[in-house]
Amino acid sequence: LVRSRGLGDVYKRQRIDREIKLGVSLGQTNAEIAKRIVGLRAGDIGSEALTISKRDAMSITRSSVIAISNESAYQTYQANDDVIKGVEHLATLDSRTCPTCAPRDGCAWDFDGNQFAGNKIPFMRPPIHLNCRCFLSPVTKSFGDLGLDIAELPAGTRASQYGQVSENMTFSKFIDRQGAEFAERVLGKGRYELYKKNNLTLNDLLNPRTFTPLSLADLKQKYN
Repeated sequence: LVRSRGLGDVYKRQRIDREIKLGVSLGQTNAEIAKRIVGLRAGDIGSEALTISKRDAMSITRSSVIAISNESAYQTYQANDDVIKGVEHLATLDSRTCPTCAPRDGCAWDFDGNQFAGNKIPFMRPPIHLNCRCFLSPVTKSFGDLGLDIAELPAGTRASQYGQVSENMTFSKFIDRQGAEFAERVLGKGRYELYKKNNLTLNDLLNPRTFTPLSLADLKQKYN
């Protein structure tokens, strides 16, 4: 869970991972788990002292808790594949969501990693980056898939920065509804200008090979 962040050798990283998992199992908050990391003494983790700020400890904790939660959820969904056919990537519908995660919102895959219709982004289990807030949601089989002649349930809702919206609302739809000021906060002014001028999609802002955001210079070269 813990990646290279100036934290020393493998043993130290494993020790931090154990503290995080223990905190999760005890039902502790992210702030309480972060204190466990900051509070580790040199003797707890090897000969060298662990120097880590509270801010870094919180970032590592958030990302690690998301990783544990998504791994646990994925295994639960997979164990119930008689009624669950895959997973959907859900980003947070607010202005803090980054250009890496925003295009993934609403993308879905089966348990073999095959994209469902309309999705071209390969599967990657969150967290995608440090402080990532994304999570995996189950894609349940329809009543028709289960051989039941029953009317399907109406769409539910999901949370957003501006209140509840339809569960079918993806970030791509959400950003277009909020106007220029919101979109500029998410994409940056330069990216948004190209996005609007060329009628682009969020996927168009990604490198087609790595599915990471293209630099503004690359986008200008491609779309100006």
